[in-house]
Amino acid sequence: MARLTKDDWLALQKKWEESDKSGFDWLVQDAGGISRQAISKYARQHGWCKKSEQPKVAQQPVAQPEVMPKQQANSVKKQKHKKSCATNY
Repeated sequence: MARLTKDDWLALQKKWEESDKSGFDWLVQDAGGISRQAISKYARQHGWCKKSEQPKVAQQPVAQPEVMPKQQANSVKKQKHKKSCATNY
């Protein structure tokens, strides 16, 4: 079985992320003998994410208070990053 270079993987990632097609079956032809399962595993491990599924960047408010009251700062909950892009395929 052929091994892909880092540049080959980056090209496949770009093609997949910019495409509206789901899954990895259609990408196998461009993968030089790499299986759909191998592509799927690599995509999960390297965080591939469709452009349409990537979270939108929130705009920063124009004016922010310089100091947050201590009580309010303690009540702010940390949110976990949802890493689910390539796990659904």
